Amino acid sequence: MNLNRNGLGKRKIKKAPANGFTMIEALMALLIASIFASILFVQVRTAHQALHLPLDDQEQFAILQIREMVSLSKTAQVQNDQLILEEHERQETLQLDKNRLVKKPGYEILMEHIDEIEFFTQNGKLYLRYSKQGHVKEFQIG
Repeated sequence: MNLNRNGLGKRKIKKAPANGFTMIEALMALLIASIFASILFVQVRTAHQALHLPLDDQEQFAILQIREMVSLSKTAQVQNDQLILEEHERQETLQLDKNRLVKKPGYEILMEHIDEIEFFTQNGKLYLRYSKQGHVKEFQIG
């Protein structure tokens, strides 16, 4: 023991080595992990919803695409349950093939699992009527 001027002893206090995380470091790690997990959860949920679009939404996208094709074409004619579109000296046909509404030339599938399809004009407007799983749906497309 060492004596100082007053004659009192001075003790040396040994500091224990740090063994792992302190409470603040553990709480910070838990906070960061929970933020990361919540962001990851939101992304997974969004991706899951995007992959499992209801068929009605897919049909609506097809209707919008058909409306765009009709609006961009010079002429649109209905012949034998087919819609014939002419655009810049190129002719495209929308028709039912193997229970699918397809665009030819090529084979772009617009809708699937269609039982019947009908293109018709009424009061100068162009319509699409189709039957799918016993339900008949009708849309104005031009």
